Amino acid sequence: MRILDNDSTGGSGASSSASNIPAAGGLQFAASEYSVSEEDGPVTVYVQRIGGSGGSITVDYKTNELDSGAEKGDDFTDTSGTLSFAAGEDEKSFTVPLISNNTTNGNRKFELALSNPTGGAIILNYTSQVDILDDDVP
Repeated sequence: MRILDNDSTGGSGASSSASNIPAAGGLQFAASEYSVSEEDGPVTVYVQRIGGSGGSITVDYKTNELDSGAEKGDDFTDTSGTLSFAAGEDEKSFTVPLISNNTTNGNRKFELALSNPTGGAIILNYTSQVDILDDDVP
């Protein structure tokens, strides 16, 4: 896996200056885009808690199809869940299984999304993308 971008604002969505981040922290993907070969298996995605780590918080995550992109069940396994951060924790991860096929269909992308923060945390960037690199030779 290759992380293409890990700047402090990450993917699309709202951004906030450090002075506007509550004590519970702001949540963002560690990268705005992940790139992984279809044959490499699951992609591990990291969510960072920055600007504060007071108290326990949670945030939901899920995968989404993009127009003309990777398809659930054909290219990746639909994945969703909740990450729980204890006071002082600043990073969590989850994995998304990839489905390798024997079809030459080019590189495909799908979206990762964060929602429903609890405990006073805010989301700094709501989305990231995974670029699945086709490993099948035409």
